[in-house]
Amino acid sequence: MKRVAIACWPDIRLERPVHEINEMFAVHIARAGAVPFLVPIRDRGADLTPYVEQMDGLLLMGGADVSSFLYDEDPHKESERFHFKRDASEIALFHAARKAKKPVLGICRGMHLINVVLGGTLHQHLPDWSTQVTHGGDYPRRFPFHRVRTTGGRMKELYPDGLIVNSFHHQGIRDVAEELTVTAETYDGLPEAVEGEGIFAIQFHPEMEDIQADTMKIYQRFVDEL
Repeated sequence: MKRVAIACWPDIRLERPVHEINEMFAVHIARAGAVPFLVPIRDRGADLTPYVEQMDGLLLMGGADVSSFLYDEDPHKESERFHFKRDASEIALFHAARKAKKPVLGICRGMHLINVVLGGTLHQHLPDWSTQVTHGGDYPRRFPFHRVRTTGGRMKELYPDGLIVNSFHHQGIRDVAEELTVTAETYDGLPEAVEGEGIFAIQFHPEMEDIQADTMKIYQRFVDEL
C-alpha cells in the first residue's frame, strides 16, 4: 500500500509539548487506500531522508497563520500567533518531497504555505479585502457555507458543476505563485484550489464533512495518483 506522510502541528494554544492532527485527515487518507503516518516538527537542518524515503506523498494540513515575514510583510493586527519552527519544518519537508518527486496535497494553511514558498503572497485578513462572500463565521465547521466554481485541472474533472464548501479562514491567496494555476475560486475571486506539477492544494476542509463520495473525491484522487 502507498504511504502518505502527514506533517503534525504543535499545540501552541496551550504551550505544551504536543504534536497533533485532526483525526479525519488520517481517516480520509486511510479510506482512500493509503497508509497515513505522522512526521513531527523537525529542527532546522534535520535529515528528512528517512521520512521522504518512506512516503509516497505528503499532506500539509491546516492550522495557524503562515508567517507574513516569509512574504516580506509585517503581521496584520488580526494575525494569529506564528509558529516559526513549524513553518521552517514544513518548508524543508515540502522541498524534500518535491526534490524526490513525491506529490503534495495542501489543505487550507497547507495551500497558503505552498503558495508562499513558491513566491506568492496572502491576504492577511480577508474582511479587509472583500465582503461579498463570508469566508469565516460562527457556525459548525462542517457546515457547507458558500459556492465555489471550478475552472480547470483536477477540480474541474472532479466537480464539473462546482461545489458548496465549508469556510472558516481569515486568510487566503492574494498573488498566485507562477508555478501554480488556480483551478477553483469563490464568486468574489478568491482562489479555492491551486495546482501545479506534483501539487494539489485546496482552501476548504473536505475532511470535516461527513464521509461520503463527494467529500472523498479529493483524497481519493490524491492517493490514486501516488
